[in-house]
Amino acid sequence: MLLIRCNKQTFIKKIFIICVITLSTVILQIASHVRAHESLRWGESEHFHNLANPQQSAKEMGALRSNSKKERNNVSNGVIWAAKSSCLNKKLKNAIYHVAQYWGRVRVNSTCRSRKHNQRVGGAKYSYHLTGKAADIRVWGDVRSAARYLRRTAGGYKHYGGGLFHIDIGPRRSW
Repeated sequence: MLLIRCNKQTFIKKIFIICVITLSTVILQIASHVRAHESLRWGESEHFHNLANPQQSAKEMGALRSNSKKERNNVSNGVIWAAKSSCLNKKLKNAIYHVAQYWGRVRVNSTCRSRKHNQRVGGAKYSYHLTGKAADIRVWGDVRSAARYLRRTAGGYKHYGGGLFHIDIGPRRSW
């Protein structure tokens, strides 16, 4: 055992520094694990650092995902269009761009669906997705402020947690 000669005040300072360094290391490891988990959830496992770096442009994120066989993501003004954008109602598009402008990147996961696809994913029989009047989105950034805005703006509103939302232009309701 190593005996270090020091007074009580010096000893307390050294213990405090060790605790701060240990705590910082643990926090960084937890944050890294959370980012990796989110990345796996969204299919970005080898590029999870994008979630932690809001300064990185959405264009770069779109380029990283361009290996899929599906149509390449259309990226514009902080919005990643993983779903078709041309069929979506203009009011919803404007709300999505507004969220991206003020509260962080947005990925649009679902917009218009065929009846067959809607049935496969368990959508409602008369879903607003069938007519381009609904969208499912993911917000990276200030989720709480985005939620307040979407709750006031959208007709149908559901926050599933973790920045995942359903919004539509139907009558005002939530579930």
